[in-house]
Amino acid sequence: MNAIEIKNLKKTYTVGRKNSVEALKGIDLTVEEGEIFGYLGPNGAGKTTTLKILLGLISPTEGSVNLMGYQHEEARFHVRIGYVPEDHSYYPHLKVRQFLNYMSDLSSADGNLMERVEKVVEEFKLQKAYEKRMGDLSLGWRQKVALAAAFIDEPQLLILDEPTSGLDPESVEDFIATMKNGKSKGQTILFCSHQLSEVEKLADRIGIISKGEIVKTGSVQELLTDSGASTLNELFLETMENSN
Repeated sequence: MNAIEIKNLKKTYTVGRKNSVEALKGIDLTVEEGEIFGYLGPNGAGKTTTLKILLGLISPTEGSVNLMGYQHEEARFHVRIGYVPEDHSYYPHLKVRQFLNYMSDLSSADGNLMERVEKVVEEFKLQKAYEKRMGDLSLGWRQKVALAAAFIDEPQLLILDEPTSGLDPESVEDFIATMKNGKSKGQTILFCSHQLSEVEKLADRIGIISKGEIVKTGSVQELLTDSGASTLNELFLETMENSN
């Protein structure tokens, strides 16, 4: 089963009284259940707009979305989704402990709330930050807390926008291991990243979007072989040059 099915998805933003910007121009995209999918593109290509539509934060102008077999409007009642936005500011006056307990209280997953908090604190190595206020944390620590919060609900589907932003190299390796572990448990992961070396390590398949249109999809190896590029970075740059 496909975890995500996007068909002819369009989004037009109105700018002022007369102008409009077509952020998505009818994209088609599928992500298989249990797959790690890298969604790539330059700034302004339409990546974040796609993610926000998937999450129901904004409405599409046209097209359809299905998540885990449910129509978009139904999915929020049936599908547990973990989300990390690119820019986040979570309750700066709350301690990490209080924030994670709050997120656990909101969870729809079964089981002991405290056990889930303890699990993500250990998995993301948050012991040193546990009693600190969110507003006092560095960017890297805030990112680790955001990732931990996304996992508390034991999500079927993870949607992550620049998930390694601010992380040190050790935390990046921990993140990669956590994503692979999630995949082994059947989680589906859709993530955007500008760190193409991380995408190569993680993604089963990738999709490249440029100017609101999907220009390539496939496994990294398939796309490298077809293009003759030696690295994903080289492939990405060639794709952007050809799409201009």
